[in-house]
Amino acid sequence: MAKMWTEFSAKVAIGIHDSVAVMELTEKEVTSDGDAVENGCDFAVRNDIEQISAQEWFDYLDIEGIEKVKGQPKAEVGVYEITGKASFDEDSVDYVGVEMNKIG
Repeated sequence: MAKMWTEFSAKVAIGIHDSVAVMELTEKEVTSDGDAVENGCDFAVRNDIEQISAQEWFDYLDIEGIEKVKGQPKAEVGVYEITGKASFDEDSVDYVGVEMNKIG
């Protein structure tokens, strides 16, 4: 089964009651080795978020160094930059190397 890879960076706001808003998102298709794909698909992560909601997308991420409480990443209210890679196939997506840093 062929996989498509993308690298992404998202600016995400975490609000009270664990609300999530994706404020900025950049992504680019890459090879499995991380080389940029010319004229690649630059909207796969965006489509994933639109299909399941920003909250469910955030809850699904396995963020390095961040523990989960009741299935949700534990994060204080604030603005964060989330970076990582995602691999897509016909019916699933896996996020790897995901990191989150507070920026505001």
